[in-house]
Amino acid sequence: MDVADNEIHLWFSCDRDIQEHTASEKYLRLLDESEKKRHQTFRFDQHKHQYLVTRALIRTVLSMYHPDVAPEQWQFKKNKHGKPFIGNVTSYDTVTFNVSHTDGLIVLAIAKTQEVGVDVEFLNRRGRLLEVADRYFSPSEIEALFSLPEEMQRTRFFDLWTLKEAYIKACGMGLAIPLRHFSYQLDTDTGIDITFDPARDDVAELWQFWSLEYDNLHPVALAVRNEEAGGISDIKYYSVTPLQDTQEIHCNVIRKTGGVL
Repeated sequence: MDVADNEIHLWFSCDRDIQEHTASEKYLRLLDESEKKRHQTFRFDQHKHQYLVTRALIRTVLSMYHPDVAPEQWQFKKNKHGKPFIGNVTSYDTVTFNVSHTDGLIVLAIAKTQEVGVDVEFLNRRGRLLEVADRYFSPSEIEALFSLPEEMQRTRFFDLWTLKEAYIKACGMGLAIPLRHFSYQLDTDTGIDITFDPARDDVAELWQFWSLEYDNLHPVALAVRNEEAGGISDIKYYSVTPLQDTQEIHCNVIRKTGGVL
């Protein structure tokens, strides 16, 4: 498996479709001691199961790109904000990755060298979403959100939230970046634009964004920082059950930087 300079690969795994006893038998053997300890800290079985599938997904997919490293041999380090990266020395150029999960779905993004961030959410998630928006979104995003008809606000909230999460994850800083310090404009049907507050030292032209639809309950956002001209021109999508089955699939692109679908 190889990812080209102009590609991103997105790997989707539905943890609920994987039987828990199968995961425990096969996947626990892949984890290192720190992951096994973390696995035992989850109170609810569904969260414990999803964590196990997530770790197995990362390890087995990375070994597809680096066949000299077995899934159980991967080592990971974290930056000062907690973003993980590969700690192994391999015979191949090391890829970059980012992972996200929500109720019913795990997504792993793989890039050649670019800093990448991915986020997935569950549309039926409970909570006072508009209060969250009012607290964390930028003034222009709040104004645009609340100007929409009420029946459109929930979907737009998740459009913005996933994009914001994808950006701060690609930066490797998480919520150390205030969410009000950058703003998305989704005024056109297919385009995504970003502007930065002066307090956020960044350049919009270095970034590409996508809003994707895996199914009607799981919106996905992708953020990629590109230092090279040309950027990302292709995304490939895969459905995977770790250690069992992989198939290429299709996802709908709802919006992207540049707006041409």
